[in-house]
Amino acid sequence: MAKEEKKRKPTEDEIKKEIHDKADKIYRERIAAGRPGDELADWLKAEIEVRRKYN
Repeated sequence: MAKEEKKRKPTEDEIKKEIHDKADKIYRERIAAGRPGDELADWLKAEIEVRRKYN
């Protein structure tokens, strides 16, 4: 039976890149749907989702 590989925690730079990509996706989806909001709210939502994933 093979040993399970432990997932390494991403570096802070990798997390920031993932947050950036997620915020961009949230922004584009929001604009396409015509929903109100702003870039800061998109960023904060992305940051919460990404950081939860690794904690």
